Amino acid sequence: MFPIIEKLGGWSNAKGLLEKQGIGASDVAHRQWRSRKYLPQNVRLALKLEAAEQGVAVSDADCAFVKTDPALAAE
Repeated sequence: MFPIIEKLGGWSNAKGLLEKQGIGASDVAHRQWRSRKYLPQNVRLALKLEAAEQGVAVSDADCAFVKTDPALAAE
């Protein structure tokens, strides 16, 4: 999972935030990002900006894939 997504309230919330900014964030795209262990640059930037607006502290490391319990990754 990507810690920045978890810090913003999980995939459902992050997906809505990305879509409001005009970034296609389908569940298929999310699965691809997880399988590649990489968030596209525009997604990273949008999530970092949203986190800053919400006062959520994030770092570059929060945009890196971190292996989690498979039951949690099904979110």
